[in-house]
Amino acid sequence: MSHNPKKKSFSVTKFSGEVVPFEEKKLYNSLKKGGAKEDEIQKIIRYVKENMEDGKSTAKIYTEAFSLLKQLPSSAAARYKLKRSLMELGPSGFPFERFIAELFKHQGYKVKNNLIIKGKCVQHEVDVLAEKEKTSLFIECKFHNRQGLKSDIKIAMYFKSRADDIRNGNGHHPAFSGKEILGYLITNTRFTEDAMVYSRCENVHLMSWDYPQNGSLKDLIELSGLYPITCLTTLKGREKSILLEKGIVMGKDLGANPKLLDQFKVSDYRRKNILKELNELCNA
Repeated sequence: MSHNPKKKSFSVTKFSGEVVPFEEKKLYNSLKKGGAKEDEIQKIIRYVKENMEDGKSTAKIYTEAFSLLKQLPSSAAARYKLKRSLMELGPSGFPFERFIAELFKHQGYKVKNNLIIKGKCVQHEVDVLAEKEKTSLFIECKFHNRQGLKSDIKIAMYFKSRADDIRNGNGHHPAFSGKEILGYLITNTRFTEDAMVYSRCENVHLMSWDYPQNGSLKDLIELSGLYPITCLTTLKGREKSILLEKGIVMGKDLGANPKLLDQFKVSDYRRKNILKELNELCNA
């Protein structure tokens, strides 16, 4: 009589320390969205499952999957590391603000970075002003360089008070005449549940890595095809830092001006690989 042992289930430890069941479907979807082919996905999942241990960290699973993707001849690895790439837009967070401005520019907005806007009571620093037709968006960017860090309800409440002061102070200003003035709070990680509940109640516009369900930061990036240079697996960390310091944030900007690579004295072989990955990633 044959015996079919029950399929063993494993738990994994998230960045927050929370222990949850391992979901093969989540790994499959992230690899699929990264552009990996079906046979490549199955090969990686098989490897991960064969090397699974109870309580294994999601960080370690990510590292294993990413290592295998890097060996494949495609930009799948660059897409797969998108979430982490956003955390590399630091340490100041200014490159993240530039990146957000470019995403809204791609949607047809006229954008400006780092403005001082007078509200009804006080002046405010505005990370991004995005304007289109009858809408003016005042965007505040909350950048985190570590997974597990969330923007909480205090940040949402503080942002609402600032957005209200800007709105109340500029409703009759000629520059905003006839326009709806909205505030957007955007983070590269996540918001706490309380922050999201409060914001829905008070009609505060939030955007995070995976919120809202339709129109999240991840959605915006994937639909636009705009990726930061930090996604590139063919560039070294030091090279990315130097480019960011010089204001080169978008992959498409490096693709449009490959002479920027000259400063690093890269070999012809590396240059070819960098530009190939850029071309595949940005469809340049």
